[in-house]
Amino acid sequence: MNLKDLRLMNKMEIKTVSCKREGFEIEELYKMWKDGKIIFNTEYQRSEVWLKPKKQKLIDSILRKYDINKIFFRITKDQIYECLDGQQRLRSIFNFMDGNFPTSNKYTPEIGEILFTDLPEKFKWAIRSYRIDAVAILWADDEVTSDIFLRLQEGVPLNSAERLNAMRGEARNLIAKELSQINFLKICGIKEHRFSHRHLCAQMLLLEVHKVSETQFIDCKYRNLQLMYEKYKNRQVPNRAVSDLKKALNYLEKSLGEKYSRFINKKGDIIAIYLLTSYLLKHYSMLNHEKEYKKFIIDFLKNVRNINTKNTKETQSNKYYYTYKMESRTSADSAASMKKRFEILIKKFLEFCPTIKKKDNQRIFDEYQQLVIYERADGICQNCNKKIILDDSEFDHIISHSKGGHTTIENGQLLCIKCNRRKSNK
Repeated sequence: MNLKDLRLMNKMEIKTVSCKREGFEIEELYKMWKDGKIIFNTEYQRSEVWLKPKKQKLIDSILRKYDINKIFFRITKDQIYECLDGQQRLRSIFNFMDGNFPTSNKYTPEIGEILFTDLPEKFKWAIRSYRIDAVAILWADDEVTSDIFLRLQEGVPLNSAERLNAMRGEARNLIAKELSQINFLKICGIKEHRFSHRHLCAQMLLLEVHKVSETQFIDCKYRNLQLMYEKYKNRQVPNRAVSDLKKALNYLEKSLGEKYSRFINKKGDIIAIYLLTSYLLKHYSMLNHEKEYKKFIIDFLKNVRNINTKNTKETQSNKYYYTYKMESRTSADSAASMKKRFEILIKKFLEFCPTIKKKDNQRIFDEYQQLVIYERADGICQNCNKKIILDDSEFDHIISHSKGGHTTIENGQLLCIKCNRRKSNK
């Protein structure tokens, strides 16, 4: 090794954290929790998810003196023990000692189903005196804490929302503290469980940020969401995307209200309906159409839910509702599935509300209006009754645009190229 390499090695440092290893009896941990000395930071760690059987199995393990693995804390400067790993185990133990569930006849048949307060004293002592190993990390900042938490969870089935929420940065804070607090999410039919509202907001924000064109979509799976969080870790998310997201969710709340917002209780439906709402607000005059929009959304979802996918005749007569339902069942967060469901929604809405006006008063019918007009005419020219294919179709204003005719479905007709040229010449 030469002198240059030696000097380089002397300068090299690896950033470390200070930690200590401790052992706590359950009685001591329980008292610390009651005194507010142990906290569960749900800002990056999932809330309570263990069901009663799993909790009862843990209590049985303690009674049998099985090892239940170590827990990890971060000690704050105020000497508060913040749980980084082991929340489910500690919550289960504390809940049992509070009398919230009994032991299990299945796992502990020697005792049966008995609450902690009713246990014989020797079993109470066995639980109180059980010693749990712990690692306490001293005064680590949020960035280091988040990194440690994610590494501890490797191999543990955290869902995408929980993994995202453990990241830090501008995008994560915007979603956690602002976007997921929008009232529509609180009144819709999706419960806030394991950061589900934050995950929905992350998907919506990703769609807005990457909306290069109105017909372009992106997979809303974990990897792309993670890349967005990393991209906007130290810089602000584009204001346009945030503003458009807020407008769409607020319009949904205004249209549906608390009663009908609860009708949207599937994540795939919220994303699809959000896409439709965002598109309509950008391109159509939706003011004073709230009642119509509410009726359309409720009727559409009812039609989808009433589809019997095993009934061949029904699927043929309601092909759009059938396709929407099938697309929602598999890979609903893929770009292809979202695009398909959005196209069905926009088509059915324009059929439902043919008088809706384009916001910018454009002369050209957009592709979704064209599809509705074409299918309404069964692909037949409205002037010469000739059958034409979609690529050879032209879409004409019944009352011409120059004379005040609006670019609406109601004022649109299908013409072949020849008939449209003849009309233009006149």
